[in-house]
Amino acid sequence: MHVDETILAVIARANPGDFAIYRIREGKLILFAGSPSLPALSGMTEEEYTALTAPDAARIVLEKDRPHVTQMVEQILSDGKDIDFTYHILHKTKGAVWIHAKSRL
Repeated sequence: MHVDETILAVIARANPGDFAIYRIREGKLILFAGSPSLPALSGMTEEEYTALTAPDAARIVLEKDRPHVTQMVEQILSDGKDIDFTYHILHKTKGAVWIHAKSRL
């Protein structure tokens, strides 16, 4: 699917920091579009980040935090309200780092 670059530019300007847009397909989070610096959050190159997250972006979430992230995704899908939450992702050199996410359906 073609992503309208104007829409992505508006999203990038409206959201300070990094952003990611996901689709849910067969219970997996699939990255649809994201800010160019998204892989840097994990200390990975774009190639390393893509290799890890392409099958399911949830793979970068620390295993112990995945149930919480799943619960947050289910919550936003069920009630449509914005959510604000934190969780850990894998980091290439630090082991893990905190992510503060604000999500909108």
